[in-house]
Formats: sequence, C-alpha cells, structure tokens
Amino acid sequence: MLHSLQVLTQTLIDMDKSRLAFPIVSIMEYVAANVSKSAVLVTKARIWKTIICLNTGYINEALQIFRRVLDSKDLPAFGTSRYSLQKGI
Repeated sequence: MLHSLQVLTQTLIDMDKSRLAFPIVSIMEYVAANVSKSAVLVTKARIWKTIICLNTGYINEALQIFRRVLDSKDLPAFGTSRYSLQKGI
C-alpha cells in the first residue's frame, strides 16, 4: 500500500498536480509512522512533502519539514507497536 502511495505521489508531481499529492503523502506518512512503524518510510514521506511544498510555493513550510528530516525528529521507535506490548505476544 505504501509503495502505491509513493507511485501515485510521484505521478501527480510529474503531472504538475502537487496540490493533489499532499493529502496522499500525508496518508503515507501517517500509515508509515503509526501502522508499520517505519522510520525510513516516514522520512521518504517527509521528503515528498518538502518537494510538494517547494513546488506549490510554500518555502517556509518546506524548510520546517526538511529540518525535521535532518534532525530525525518524531520518528517511530522500531518495535513499539501497541500489539507487541500485550501479554502473551
């Protein structure tokens, strides 16, 4: 699913429809952070968000998002799924 969201995001950006790609990449970031707990995919989603912000003229927002990427802030910790904390699992 996350790969499909990446491909759709790239396609929309290539078609100069960056504004339409922003909600898709936001879904990608949410699923990567809260469901799959993948720091790599969260980082990829944030880089896509940075590109989209630059394409649509939101330079300050792009800088803020890219700073979070560079500082590795708000990334999911590996193996912290709520399901792994249940007894017997």
